[in-house]
Amino acid sequence: MLRDEPPPGPVELVFRGILGDTGLNPADLRQAAVLNHELYGFYGVSVWVADLAFPRELLESTKLVKFERYAEFTVADLTGAGFGCGPPGSARITMWWKKATTWRA
Repeated sequence: MLRDEPPPGPVELVFRGILGDTGLNPADLRQAAVLNHELYGFYGVSVWVADLAFPRELLESTKLVKFERYAEFTVADLTGAGFGCGPPGSARITMWWKKATTWRA
């Protein structure tokens, strides 16, 4: 189920958990996007945004605690790289690749 929330602003911090040594490689991102498609009907990658309700410290101790490490970006970093920002599924927001009709990392 997608929540109806406004997208975050361009300077807000975005976090994506990383499992294992490979980091955010294309195969891992593709797998996450395909799973998102199976669950929600579109290709996307779930990420977390720090804000007043969920500051970084809270995200680190709850949502990101299961990950060995995480990547940090701003919304502007991701949208500037061609990602769209849309309504969330189970994460705070979902990013997707706008420049292709099929998922590419």
